Amino acid sequence: MLVALVAVAALAWFLPKTLGGDEKCAAGVVRLGGECVGITDGAYSFDGELDEVTRRIRAENERVEASGAASVSIAYVESMTHGADGRRGGERADDRDPAVVRQALEGAYLAQRAHNRLDAEDPRADEGPSPKVRLLLANTGEGGAHYERVVRDLEGLARGDERLVAVTGLGQSVDSTVATVERLRRAGIPMVGATVAADELARKDPDFFRVSQPTAQQAAIAARELAGRQRADPGYRVDVVKDVKEGDTYNKSLRDGFEKAAAARGVRLATADGYSFESGRTSTASALTYIADQVCRAREELDAVYFAARGRALRQFVQALGEQPGCTLAVVSGSSALGLYFDSPDLRRWGAQGLRIRYTAYAHPKAGDPAALADFADRYCADFRPGARRGACAAGDGPLQSGQAIMGHDAMLALVKAVEFATGPDGGDPVDAGAVRQMLLQLGTTKEVRGLSGPIGFDAYGNPKGRPMAYVELQWRSGFRYVHKARLWP
Repeated sequence: MLVALVAVAALAWFLPKTLGGDEKCAAGVVRLGGECVGITDGAYSFDGELDEVTRRIRAENERVEASGAASVSIAYVESMTHGADGRRGGERADDRDPAVVRQALEGAYLAQRAHNRLDAEDPRADEGPSPKVRLLLANTGEGGAHYERVVRDLEGLARGDERLVAVTGLGQSVDSTVATVERLRRAGIPMVGATVAADELARKDPDFFRVSQPTAQQAAIAARELAGRQRADPGYRVDVVKDVKEGDTYNKSLRDGFEKAAAARGVRLATADGYSFESGRTSTASALTYIADQVCRAREELDAVYFAARGRALRQFVQALGEQPGCTLAVVSGSSALGLYFDSPDLRRWGAQGLRIRYTAYAHPKAGDPAALADFADRYCADFRPGARRGACAAGDGPLQSGQAIMGHDAMLALVKAVEFATGPDGGDPVDAGAVRQMLLQLGTTKEVRGLSGPIGFDAYGNPKGRPMAYVELQWRSGFRYVHKARLWP
């Protein structure tokens, strides 16, 4: 087990840091800045929201150890704590809700378990020579504040007996994520991002891959939709609202991508510069209120706005729009729009007013591979919703509707398939980080993998190819809903 390895084989690089002044929360986990960060095999849960999935991951890792089979480790890297000690109070410094992190981990766990085939009732148990996979949880702290410590520990695991061969997850597109990716690149550790979108993470001949479409593709899809509206109705008026906050690569990529795509597609914007604000300030809500007042006053001339910012800012904007009588604008945004539902907002007025909020989503139960999704939904319900009615998890308004579990699964699936393929045609080749990267380069060219959200394959920059996005409308109907409207390609 990782606990034993940390205590013995990795003693030289874990304990000196603990003895050097950091308070220890658990093996491999220390308290920094009031929160517990580090790496665990599931022996420690970083947040109450994650208790159940963490327990299941640990149990699967223990089954791998008990089997005596050859194994490798993959780390899921993410901001898993919400303020000091994981206690909830106020908004997060980032744009990842604890429930979203949980869903992504649930998906990754189910991909791990399906690969390992260690359930006694599984007729494929003990099939094949492929190494089993242990899933490690690596918490970088709220907003990725302690990524340097975690990356250093990951580098140690890759060099040691833990046989860390890859990283997945990686959260959201902020400066700490960019820095994490660069450090892991230098260490030769391949990565598959689950929901990270910033364009600048892509490189030719990649070490970083992703199953999530980058912001440029998202912006191109939105621009095409809005251009189509204007072709159908020459009087259809569009403008853009954009976040100019420094250090947020998602916001910058989204606004730059949309402006470029809008110009290429011939989208006519109502003003030359649109409307700008800066998120994360005490004055942000006031600025968005003034913008909402302006765009709603122009309602008889303006039909839609593209919101180039994160979901929590979108929530503030939607709440401000809800205060404008008769304002029924269409608001279109990128993949972070699901943050509209974080922190239990009161959006009943928005629902009653009829504002239309749509976004380009990575995945949805009504998009993607129907057969694969149906099987996954059954397994998801069996493990995480045991009392749910039959078919509830496969429904478009069920627990998979945000798409986060689907994306966590597909990112992990890409890696476990790379581990499997790395053993070679005869199943005897050694599996290390270099071999896993080699096989990731084959996905979509010499090797095919069928993911839940679509085919998994990467272009020369590590971006997904041949994968549509779901066009989803956020609605309030006695609760939050993600309503699938269409499958769209860039």
